[in-house]
Amino acid sequence: MLIGEGNDYGCRYGIHFESKAEYNPPKAQLFADLLAQDLPAITTHKVVLQRFDVYYNYRYKQIHIITGGMFGSPVRLTPGVYFCDKLLIDTNPEVDRYPNEHQVGCDNAHEGEYYPAEITGGDDVVVSWFKFTVDGRPYEFRTFYQYQPQDKPAILAGISEAIRMPVRGISQKIELGTGQGEPGH
Repeated sequence: MLIGEGNDYGCRYGIHFESKAEYNPPKAQLFADLLAQDLPAITTHKVVLQRFDVYYNYRYKQIHIITGGMFGSPVRLTPGVYFCDKLLIDTNPEVDRYPNEHQVGCDNAHEGEYYPAEITGGDDVVVSWFKFTVDGRPYEFRTFYQYQPQDKPAILAGISEAIRMPVRGISQKIELGTGQGEPGH
């Protein structure tokens, strides 16, 4: 499952998409439950989930193992990108923030790619996409959880944590009004 995904020369090499079958409960229920934990008032509002995709990107490490490359880069952030716990959260994920920089993965595919300048070199990265509306107001986020798993259980534990943690961070950005359709303050 995790080793050798994609063609060694393709941009999707080393990136695993978490399929529907890998979620229990289903994605929509998991998202609703996690959102309600961090933002209990959300249960009185209409939430429509449009996208909840998770990619495990171990490409950088795999390519550097194959080529004997070195790791390490300073992390730089741009407006609209912030840290929350161990996560990097992008509030405008479809913008090409570094147009002259190649991404780790397929450039601007809106999948599991990330900018090397924003991630500590050598880490695996779980890239999650969230797109939803609350009372008709659109929200879209991409999150990056970086870690260094040593074995398959650690990989699975990291992916699980990377699914749960982003909702805590993005729930801080959701504005709830007093009733459906009213903006918050």
